[in-house]
Amino acid sequence: MKSAKEITSNALVIVGKISSFLTLIQVAGFSRRLLEEEPAEPAWYVDGNPSWASHGDRRLLQTSATPQFTPNVTVAKDGSGDFTTISGALAKAPKKLLHGRYVIYVKEGVYEETVEVDKNTWNITMYGDGEQKTIVTGSKNFIDGVKTYHTATFAAIGDGFMAVDMAFLNTAGANKHQAVALRVQADRAIFLQCRMEAYQDTLTLSYAEYNNKGPGADTSKRVNWAGFKVISQEEASAYTVAPFIQGDDWISKMGAPVRLGLYNE
Repeated sequence: MKSAKEITSNALVIVGKISSFLTLIQVAGFSRRLLEEEPAEPAWYVDGNPSWASHGDRRLLQTSATPQFTPNVTVAKDGSGDFTTISGALAKAPKKLLHGRYVIYVKEGVYEETVEVDKNTWNITMYGDGEQKTIVTGSKNFIDGVKTYHTATFAAIGDGFMAVDMAFLNTAGANKHQAVALRVQADRAIFLQCRMEAYQDTLTLSYAEYNNKGPGADTSKRVNWAGFKVISQEEASAYTVAPFIQGDDWISKMGAPVRLGLYNE
């Protein structure tokens, strides 16, 4: 019953968002009626930031390409922080935080632990000293009897999670089959300047190519897979941050720099 409720909830969210996307890419026979007739209030300030962003978030966006944070707690393997494990810091984090963000600084080090940001831990910002310096690693895998879902070294489930300058690894190796480094179930999650390494499949719903150019971009020997196609700028734009994941409505508010459209627009 729990799984059925989760699937239903996820399906409703997907259905709620997909109509705008289908309309944008002009799927034949699809149309929708606007649910609200009153015009929305302006979405942007004159400085280019969203009107709903807090003063603090706007300041972060205006002053640095990489957000600067003031941590609530610090994690350090050498004992120089408030906690020696990431899990320990998360266990003391506030639950269902509605206003502001709870910031956890993870100092340089290799943290061998299985971490979960649970469903009741909201709006966590976790940042490290760089994706080559702050590393969360594990080796759980399917061959050793762990179900794929539970092999993740790091699981982000609580909404509004943000990670910056960190790496997430699963070192089980290809012979161990499914071995997940990072599992994300959180709504509105951001991973900025992070690295993920594991030996799990990468699956795609479709395979398209747009504006392929530059050194090494020889397309004369392009594959001829079923479903592959070269798409136009208009089609490619439908997969950018703003229309595809409604990024203009939430990413900047979390203090992460973002480009909403194509780079050559």
